[in-house]
This record gives sequence, C-alpha cells and structure tokens, in this order.
Amino acid sequence: MVKWYGVKSLDQISRRLQRSIQALESRLYRLGIHGVRAHLGNVTVYELAECLQVDVHTIYNWIQKRELPYNILRANTRTFLGIDVAAFWKWAQQNKELINFSKISLNTLIPEPDWVKE
Repeated sequence: MVKWYGVKSLDQISRRLQRSIQALESRLYRLGIHGVRAHLGNVTVYELAECLQVDVHTIYNWIQKRELPYNILRANTRTFLGIDVAAFWKWAQQNKELINFSKISLNTLIPEPDWVKE
C-alpha cells in the first residue's frame, strides 16, 4: 500500500486491497505517514513559488515551456502537481538564468547543492 500512496488515490488502493479508506488512513497514521507530499519528498507548485519568491504562474510556465519535472500526486479526493526537490535542483542548475538566487534563503529547499552557495 505504501508504495502506491500518492500515486494512486486512496479509493483505488482501498478497492485493490479490499479495505476501507478509513482503515488505510489509520494504517498510514500508525506508520507515521501523515501526508502525501512529505512521503514522496515533493513540494507543491505554490510552495516552490513561495520559496523562490516568484509568482505561481512562473512555475507553471517553467513546467510547460522549460520542462521543469513534476509528478501528479493524489491525496484522497485532491490531485495536485508535486515537484521533487532533488529534480528541481538538477533542473535549476541547467536553467540558472531563470532564477534569482539572491532571493532564496539558504537551506530553504533541502538538500541544497553546493553550487547554490556560489
């Protein structure tokens, strides 16, 4: 169940395992898994925009036109875009001209690569 959490909806997982959604949520809680994003190591588009101090539409533009990698995450009835922090830093290294690094506080998006400090 844990490997599908965030990839498939809880409804899909519950049907597959023949368990109620409440039973799955209870099990996730007991395992110490309290949120899809934290479990998968992702930030939302809005969280990334806030960290970088840019408009959220800038992030969507990077996804559409600059191939910023993203994942589609599912939590209960919600679906949202998640961006893996490590994948973001790899993308950012190749697209440094798009980001004003002076606006980003150190250790905002960890793990932060060494080249960011330069």
